[in-house]
Amino acid sequence: MSSQRELVRESRWMRVYKIAERHELYESKFFLDRLQVSPTSLKSEWKTMTEEERSEFALAFSAKPTLNSGDEEILNHLIEFGSTTVLCSIALLAVRQSNKENAFRFLTQQVQRGHKPLVNFYQALELLNDRRAVPILRQAFHRYKARFANGDFDSSDLGDYLRCCKALLAMEGNAEYERAISEFRSHSDEQISGIARRLLDENKK
Repeated sequence: MSSQRELVRESRWMRVYKIAERHELYESKFFLDRLQVSPTSLKSEWKTMTEEERSEFALAFSAKPTLNSGDEEILNHLIEFGSTTVLCSIALLAVRQSNKENAFRFLTQQVQRGHKPLVNFYQALELLNDRRAVPILRQAFHRYKARFANGDFDSSDLGDYLRCCKALLAMEGNAEYERAISEFRSHSDEQISGIARRLLDENKK
């Protein structure tokens, strides 16, 4: 880690460092310190935690390197009672649970509900690689296309759209989705063009 980092905040679950102007580094104690918490303890505390505390816990917990049965019980609790922010944080972690059917159901439900941002759920479905998700992803793809045609979208939609295309490209290999991503390689928004180029690079690996 850089010697220039400055610890600005520490909680039970993570440390936050300032590494540059307007840039922070989040270190999960579940990952670096191998912190453990019991399902009983977490469920009891959850009732009195603020939304900020819940979101921070979920963000730190999502970095766990391995999941035991207790961790999976906590994950299921977060899925059942978490806010949109919490659910976004644990989307990729959900793929690693032993019950892949639960993971599939959770991820596809979130995509169908459409609460933005969806980028983590699309990426998680790509990792899960369950082809039953393809029709759901196609529906989302065509919804984005229709909204773009009507001018009914904002910049946050573009990131979700590109990751949806990448998930479909990975599962189906259809050049249509690669072309859809390529259209944004020279987008005026550097963040969007950077995402498009990175996803195309991922597809080559």
